[in-house]
Amino acid sequence: MTIISKAIALATVASTLALTATASADSDFTARFDYSADAPVAQTYARFEETAHEACKLDRVKAGGIAMKLKMEKACESKLLADAVAETRIPALIAYHDEQTGQIPTLRQYAEAN
Repeated sequence: MTIISKAIALATVASTLALTATASADSDFTARFDYSADAPVAQTYARFEETAHEACKLDRVKAGGIAMKLKMEKACESKLLADAVAETRIPALIAYHDEQTGQIPTLRQYAEAN
């Protein structure tokens, strides 16, 4: 098995941190997620989504057709994104990811102030 390194360098400011995540134990690539701990959570998450999307692109023929390609890419992106977010250990980013993926339902407002 060959190891293909894919690195997406994202421009960040201030205290820049980097982490490397893999899509699964039997992955043949790594993806580099660069981020700033001071950046807004939504901005960091959007960059992580973009990095995962780019890292998980597959060739249609090698994947076995377009349907299989899309399914494999989506699974790869989900796993890679979840691993990268968890690896940051930033509570706000983890909570944002959980909300975006439906793992934590949004709270309903039961009463309104008049």
